[in-house]
Order: sequence, then structure tokens, then C-alpha cells
Amino acid sequence: MTPGAVPQPITNHLTNRNAQDQARSCTADTISTENYTLDTAFARISSAAAGSADQISEFKRTKYGFSAESLPLVETISPQLRQQITSDGEIPNAGARSGSEANSLPTSFRVAKELKDHLEHLWDSSLCNSTKRTYSSALQCFLSFVCMSGIMFQANCLPMVNESLLVYFVTHCKSVLKLKYETIKLYLAGIRFYYIRAGHGDMLKGCDQLNYVLRGIKRSQNNVTKKRLPITADILKQLWKVLDKGAFSPFVDLMLKCMFSCAYFGFLRCGEITCQNANSAQFLHVSDVSLGGDFYMLKLRTSKTDPFSRGVNITIYENTVFKPVHIMRSYLQVRNVLPCSSQSPLFINDEFSLVPMLRDTFIQHLRSLLMQIGLKDLEYAGHSFRIGAATAAAAAGVEDHIIKDLGRWTSDCYVRYIRTDSEVLRRAQQKLCNF
Repeated sequence: MTPGAVPQPITNHLTNRNAQDQARSCTADTISTENYTLDTAFARISSAAAGSADQISEFKRTKYGFSAESLPLVETISPQLRQQITSDGEIPNAGARSGSEANSLPTSFRVAKELKDHLEHLWDSSLCNSTKRTYSSALQCFLSFVCMSGIMFQANCLPMVNESLLVYFVTHCKSVLKLKYETIKLYLAGIRFYYIRAGHGDMLKGCDQLNYVLRGIKRSQNNVTKKRLPITADILKQLWKVLDKGAFSPFVDLMLKCMFSCAYFGFLRCGEITCQNANSAQFLHVSDVSLGGDFYMLKLRTSKTDPFSRGVNITIYENTVFKPVHIMRSYLQVRNVLPCSSQSPLFINDEFSLVPMLRDTFIQHLRSLLMQIGLKDLEYAGHSFRIGAATAAAAAGVEDHIIKDLGRWTSDCYVRYIRTDSEVLRRAQQKLCNF
């Protein structure tokens, strides 16, 4: 016999054994999947252990017990899964797939870098810049809380989240960070956005405990909103007098008169004539103003109610009291003396910096003027012009649909901007006595 060769009796035994296994496997594979259950598997194990009369003659007993090769083959897995195992097939995962797995692409999928970059751009374009900044702050706050809680997660990956973690997070926001209910809700919306973007699905869906805790936060806080007072026509006249006497530089005084009249008669929001920071690309251009005879047209390329940046034109007509068209024409003449192009900012911080007018600078100038006329400056804000215009229009008897058009409101929410004087309410109650 050649060294290393298998003895013939053993070879014959292995050949016979393989033939028996193949026969048994074929018989097992013919079993219907519908009839194959765990109960049938246990039944076969029981019969195999007990044996039968016609099997006794085939059993080979050794000093260790019955030989395994003489025992009957009992399948404890489904024929399909057995076939996958023996053929080196991929074993399927048990249970339902998670949201990220269900949305994942096949490993063979190849995507061009340009297409991937464009997809990221579309994700970024789905939110305005201010919302993106808020959502980014929300995510950083949440990740900091997760790290402080001792939860480990991979860098550049979002941690696994469940309802209990979210409940403790909002509790942390309320008790430690002292955030208001509205801010906490906004933070949750930001976290939800990033998890949806990562393919993890809506992590706030079905969170009943979280909703009750949020309700508790809302009820426990003093949610009385401090209303901003309106800048009425009378206040605007007083501001005019201060600016005419000289409050800042001649250029800034003229520019503020132009901005105030533009915001008041155009029902403008503060963010529509100012910028959050000097690097912002969203500001009014010099070319956005078109002068007419007794009016000028201001083009808002972006605004709160125009998320898709279709643009809207605001027409402001001349009047004999504030003369907004005359002031705009005078301001443009002075503005064009400075370094200026059609794409230059219309309103600037001052004649030296030439950066777009910042919101903080605008509010600072406004409150400084309000203090000079004896008003509590902190009760007013940039939005006070829009509130004052709506209040004045309602007091003047302007029809509701006209007020909605002037303020570009698409619903009846404009009534929240109308401030009713206590004297008006008193006279209205007195009129009830006459009927």
C-alpha cells in the first residue's frame, strides 16, 4: 500500500456512507416547506432516539454506544436553508430589516462623485440657511448629551436612538439648559432631519412617552409670550424729527429714514432688509429697486413665505407725509457716489464698511432712537414696523383681504399682528349699552 493512501475498507465505507447521505438528503429536500415545522423536527428526533424494529439490525454498537453512522438522519433545519449552507450560499438574516438597511443600496452599486455631490447639494437646499444653522446647533447639543451620558458611537456616525434616550434629552434641555418648550421642539425637528437624511427613518414616530413629557414641559413653563409693540405712524413721525436733527452721520440718518419707510409701508420683516452676518449672501441689491413716477418697486428675491425663491415685488407709493419715494430716490443718489455696482448691497452698515446692513446694527440704531423719544426701547424690535403697519391698516378700516395682500399673508394669521388699543376696547364696550 502506498504511504499516505487510504485503506480500501475505509474507502469503501466512506463511499457507501456518502451514497446513503445523498439519498437521505434527496429525501429530505423533497419535503414540502409548508409541512416542515419545529414540531415535525422534534417528532423525528423522538422516533430516531427510540428506534424501530427494522432499524435494530442496522445498528452498530460499540463500547461507547451506538455508532453515529448507523443512526437515521434527522433534519432540524429547513431543506432550503440546508441547501444554502452546503452550497456556501449566503445565510439570510433573521427578523425584519431596519430602516437604514431597507434603504441601503446593493454593494455592487457604483455612483459618480458628481452625482453624489449634487445629492448633498439638494439635501442642503431643502432648508433655508437660518433653519440649517438651528438644526446644526440642535444636533451638536444632542451629540454632546449622548457623550456626557456615556454612550459610545463611531465618529461621523449617528448614535443609536430610542424613545427613552429622547425623553432624557428633552428633560436635560429643560432642566439643565433652561430651554423653552418651543426651542426644544425645534431641536427635536433638527435631530429628526439628520436621522432621516442618514437613512434611519423618523425617530419621533410613535413616541407617545415623549409627547407626554413635552406636554409636561409646556405646562410647567410660563409660556406667556412677550408681545412686541407696534411702531405706529405717530412714532415714525417722532423718529423722523430726531433723524432730521442728526442722530448719526448724514448718510446713516438718510439710510435709516429710507429703511424705516420701506419697512413700514412695505409691511416688511426685519430679515428682509437686513442680514444676520456680514458673510450672508442674502441681501437686497441696488438693482432690486426700480423707480417709477410716484412709486418704486422693491424686489424681494427671497423671503420667509417664498421658500423656493420665486421672488416677489413690493410696490410702495408716494405720500405727502413721509414721502417714501422721494427719500428712496435721494438715498440712491448718495449710495451711487460710494463704490457701488448693481449687485452691491442696497443698505449698508455705514459709508465706510460697505457691508450689508446687519440685523443687530439696525436694531441697535432703532432702539437708540426710541430711547431719545422717551420710549422703552426693549419693547420694540425690527418686526415692530410690520406690526405697526398691520395695526394702522386695521384701525383705518382697510379691508381684510387688502391687509393680507399688503403683508403677503396667505392665511388669517395677520390678525396676530394687529394690536388693539385699550381705549378702543373701552369705547366698543360702551357701544354695547346702546343696543
